[in-house]
Parts: sequence; structure tokens; C-alpha cells
Amino acid sequence: MSYGLLKDDGYKHGTVRHVVKEWASYDYEIDVVHHTNNVEGFWYLFKASVRETHIHVSQKYMQRYLSEFTFRSNHRHMQNAMLDLLIGTV
Repeated sequence: MSYGLLKDDGYKHGTVRHVVKEWASYDYEIDVVHHTNNVEGFWYLFKASVRETHIHVSQKYMQRYLSEFTFRSNHRHMQNAMLDLLIGTV
């Protein structure tokens, strides 16, 4: 139910039903395949990044760490343009 609130903030959320052995589902409305691999992969890479880059991650600044990692993840296909994007957001 709480994921339904994400729609109000402009996010699209899909579900899969593992109970019926469904591991992915196609949403015809928005032309997207929903599966848990994206979320699990994101958290795996985020935790690895934290372990490799930082000694300690403060709860106070967790949103900043997540925001930076999300930005990098969303723009990973633009490897050469990453610096320009980062400078442009400052």
C-alpha cells in the first residue's frame, strides 16, 4: 500500500508475485518490465561502493550518499559526460 504513494511523487512502481512463481512482469501501460533484480542490484552496488570508498557512513548524511549514488547510477551510460553533468548541477 505504501508504494502506491510513490505515484503522487512521479515515480512508477510495478510488482511481481513470487507466490505464483512470477519473477518478472510486463507493464503494457508504460512499456516496462518489472523485476526485483534492479532493486537488489542497486543495493548490492551501493553497499559495495560504501565499503570501498568510506570507512563509516553516518546516518545523518545517508540521504546524501544515496543521492550521489543514485545520480551516478542513473547516468552511468554517460561515462565521458559525467564530469560535465556533475559540474552543471553545482
